[in-house]
Amino acid sequence: MDADHTISIIVPALNEEARLELAVDTACRAAARQFNDYEVLVFNDGSSDGTGQVAERLAQSNPHVRVFHNARPQGLGGVIRAGVQQARMHYVIRVNGSGTELDAMLERIFSLAGSADLIIPYVEDMSARPWHRRWLSGAFQRVLNGVFRLNLRYYNQSILCRTALARGIPVRTNSHAFPAEFVIKALKAGHSYREVGIASLSEATGSPTKAFRLRNVMGVLGFLSRIVWEVYGPARRDR
Repeated sequence: MDADHTISIIVPALNEEARLELAVDTACRAAARQFNDYEVLVFNDGSSDGTGQVAERLAQSNPHVRVFHNARPQGLGGVIRAGVQQARMHYVIRVNGSGTELDAMLERIFSLAGSADLIIPYVEDMSARPWHRRWLSGAFQRVLNGVFRLNLRYYNQSILCRTALARGIPVRTNSHAFPAEFVIKALKAGHSYREVGIASLSEATGSPTKAFRLRNVMGVLGFLSRIVWEVYGPARRDR
């Protein structure tokens, strides 16, 4: 491994008191095996339970863990954006604070660091998910692939890339569509990518998704209308 083979892991945590320790421990174990150095950036995103206290305890017991507290929830995109700015390592990725990524999943993603500009995971078997989640995920994928002339299997997963690249792509949404906006803009800018299949996520732990809360749904709808204009609007055509 070269000296730059290091990673910052961003962990958004909104009311994840019961599962945050699992998420952080799993991320630490996988990173320690695959990278020369690592840090875990835990964002207590305006939690109303004991998430903040758990995060502080983890930081006190592990020098690789850093903790940030948001007085009010900033959303997935807001946390990722802040995490990218705080990151001190060569690579960066977001890992769910709910502990849905299992050890083998992260190790599979981490092992591909540097093989392309973006490492984009996708869920290999969606059958364990409720039918409405499968339908919505499939519709979202088909719309984005069709509109932006791409052929990705999944958009809203934990993207692994260089920290410098993550800082160079302007992403405006704070919703759960943040990874999708980042991927679309990065690929349209000519960056390479590699997809990697992983096991199902929330079904592996029984943790419910927060993606379908009203605030997130409205944010995704706003993202869809805006990014079409940003990619295909007059400003782009004039270049």
